[in-house]
Amino acid sequence: MTVAASSHRPSRTLVDGVSRVARAVRWYVRELLGAAAYDHYLERFALDHGDDDSHQPMTEKQYWRQRIDEQPLDARCC
Repeated sequence: MTVAASSHRPSRTLVDGVSRVARAVRWYVRELLGAAAYDHYLERFALDHGDDDSHQPMTEKQYWRQRIDEQPLDARCC
């Protein structure tokens, strides 16, 4: 392969850098919009309850219903 031909292919470090930035942006957007809140709930539930089969985590639908119900009525947009 010639030098000219290899210059048109992105280097591995460039691809790794772009991939790392894309993961960081995805994480930031999920945190900002609250999309990761249920994941955080599941992580915390696992820490608190471990292998205790008598307690099951809420489903995602139940989790979001509870979050909405806990908001003051004047804080809701709809």
